[in-house]
Amino acid sequence: MATDATAQRAGQLDAIRAVCVLAVIFSHTITERYAVGGFQFFELGSYGVAMFFVLSAFLITSQLLSANVRRHEAGESASEPLAKFYVRRALRLLPAYFLALGVAAAVNLPGIREEFPWHALQLTNFYFGAHPDHENFSAAGHLWSLSMEWQYYLVWPFVVLFSGRRLLLAIILGTIAATTLIEVYDGLVPSIIITANLPSSLASLAIGALLAYGRFYDWNLAWISRAFWPVVAIFILGKSAYALGFGLIGDRLGPATSLALNLIFVFTVHFASKGITGWPALFLNDRRAQYLGVISYGIYLYHQFIIEGWVKANTALGLPEMKWGIRFTVCIAIVSIAVAALSWRFFEKPINDLRHRFQYRPRRSAPQGA
Repeated sequence: MATDATAQRAGQLDAIRAVCVLAVIFSHTITERYAVGGFQFFELGSYGVAMFFVLSAFLITSQLLSANVRRHEAGESASEPLAKFYVRRALRLLPAYFLALGVAAAVNLPGIREEFPWHALQLTNFYFGAHPDHENFSAAGHLWSLSMEWQYYLVWPFVVLFSGRRLLLAIILGTIAATTLIEVYDGLVPSIIITANLPSSLASLAIGALLAYGRFYDWNLAWISRAFWPVVAIFILGKSAYALGFGLIGDRLGPATSLALNLIFVFTVHFASKGITGWPALFLNDRRAQYLGVISYGIYLYHQFIIEGWVKANTALGLPEMKWGIRFTVCIAIVSIAVAALSWRFFEKPINDLRHRFQYRPRRSAPQGA
């Protein structure tokens, strides 16, 4: 059973999820084109998704590393932890996903029926990569990140469970280096790879995995506390160059700015997983914030469909044209939270509770003294 301290640290990570999903809703409702004044510095939604990726990779990699050690100690193959990993992920994510997608198709939200096979096969990011103009007019534009997560799940468990310690580290560092090079020289890969958000997503996932690796193998990470604010300064400098009109400088600082953003996120996850104290803890330890984190998947999944349904109903009823802005943001947030809470209580949680039947437990313990 988890200790109170362990539960508190897990709760702080949930509160971070709440911040991420609210940032996404803000970006999708504050203006019609997801940015304040057309300036991407305020596109908080992309930051929220990147933070989700960092946190997800940290947690998933930590779990897989632990399972890998236990199965080696017990002399077992990788088949059982792999199978249970996928069953647990499917139980947590797919029922609500297909419920939302089915309802969206039934009420004929924009683009859903034409794009349905792509979304059902978790290839949304590649669909929008091949048809980038469709994303702004589809009710499922937000599903690209969930597809990216599933593509990650299809590959990463095999990498962790079948790679040695040194090879795994090389793969993680190589991914970070490769995605940085792609940002510097975007002509290195086909344009569909860029527009499908693969490099940026893999960068966040890899750096989250690196934190899990370092924590699992007891790296000395005390330097993170000293590095946090200098990294924040690098990020602000790079973004401020764009804000002040120095586009050339901003472009040259772009790779460093992107890396700094991911470092800010991974440092935050590191601190929260150990338990943040002081004034940030007032929010991070708040049960309401943590509850929003628990249902954040539903909030994210449903919110864009709710927006598009709202717009469609508004038009069908002949009501005055909807105004984007903070009032709309609050309304969509409230409705999305309510729908997600109902979904969690009556649909997702009963299915999610089945996951305890599929926890990986080695059949035999390691020999004494091994």
